[in-house]
Amino acid sequence: MADAYEQLLRKIQAGLQQKMAGEQAAGEQEESLLIRATGVLDAIMEEFQEQRTDLERVQYVSQMSEIQTFSLKENYAQKSAEDATNYEKVYDMLVPNEASANKALDVIKKCLLKTPPEDTLALATRYMKRGWTYLLLEQFDNAKVDAMKSLSFKCPDEQMWNAYEILGHCYAMSKEYKEAEAQFLKALEYLRKSNISNEVKAATTVRIMSVFKTVKGKKQKKASSAAAEKPATRHVPQLSYGVNKRFPSASSAVNFVRSPMVGRCALAQRDIKPGDILIIDEPYVTMMNADVCGSHCYNCFSYCPCPIPCSSCAKVSYCSDSCYAASWEKQHKMECKVLNHLMDPEIGKVALLVFRALVMVSWSKLQKLKEKLLTVIDEEKCEAPNLVAEEVSTDYGNTDTPLSSTKVSTAILLFYIYSF
Repeated sequence: MADAYEQLLRKIQAGLQQKMAGEQAAGEQEESLLIRATGVLDAIMEEFQEQRTDLERVQYVSQMSEIQTFSLKENYAQKSAEDATNYEKVYDMLVPNEASANKALDVIKKCLLKTPPEDTLALATRYMKRGWTYLLLEQFDNAKVDAMKSLSFKCPDEQMWNAYEILGHCYAMSKEYKEAEAQFLKALEYLRKSNISNEVKAATTVRIMSVFKTVKGKKQKKASSAAAEKPATRHVPQLSYGVNKRFPSASSAVNFVRSPMVGRCALAQRDIKPGDILIIDEPYVTMMNADVCGSHCYNCFSYCPCPIPCSSCAKVSYCSDSCYAASWEKQHKMECKVLNHLMDPEIGKVALLVFRALVMVSWSKLQKLKEKLLTVIDEEKCEAPNLVAEEVSTDYGNTDTPLSSTKVSTAILLFYIYSF
């Protein structure tokens, strides 16, 4: 059984790799040969390096016709009913052997990622199968989540009898016996109406009844009189010395200025002690590494044992429907079908972060902010002290010229970046 599983899984993965390679190889090879033959890239890099300021570099790049007409072609991990079915076959081979439950769980997660959203019966069935796997692994909370998710698709009850059985087991384990009894009764009722073989019906009925008898009439667990536990909240530190009037995320103990000698820098306005909190800010944009897309929520980054796949691509998943909706509305709808480009390791790890920053700030918003940004820059220039080379020396090994010798005290700032 294990050998057959490994062979089938390798066959599926090899097929997926060949499919992706075939879609990209021809176009990429032709484009690469054309660029190398014309020497265009070398000429552009030489001219780009001649630009002296960031503004000149932006102007140089933005006037290029290739940039003005640039459009990302769709390139993403697509849904595939065929691939999902193949993964399901592997799962069905594994799950009868409880020792292979963890492997079965990995496979059914991949199966769900590949399942097209319009096939609601297949989705419901596969969520139910993942719930059953969690039941075998005695992860009852996760089993309950998946069973309830499978029932949310409103498929015919006679095809979902196993979801009610899963719920029965989960409620029995939490000593909610009345609810367990009700779920087992539903499972038996819909099992009788299902079209599975009489032999399977008989064996399954015995399995359900053996547990049902242990919970029937059993006293319900007493409700706890203690107040319900509140969800854990992350501690947000407070800024030391109050809020900076110009930069609300920063402490009033620091000021930000521009100097011809050191550029934009932070200067201490007072003595700062070790451990003082000088900056607290939310990240403007965030991203998740590609290697954890299958195990962590693409929106809040928390680990999710019961991932809900994106209905458009087969790359990312979420811990809840609310996280999915928030991510889709904020950014994922714009990046979903070009995600393979943005997560391509050959163009660097932060391509997705850059894309999100561009998407978050529209051109019209930038134009509105332009005057305000220039005002801030002018203010910082006006406020910059007359620092001299000796005062900003970075030769920390020279004890004859300590940093504390300047009229305006300076400090090495440890920025506490708190993201949530």
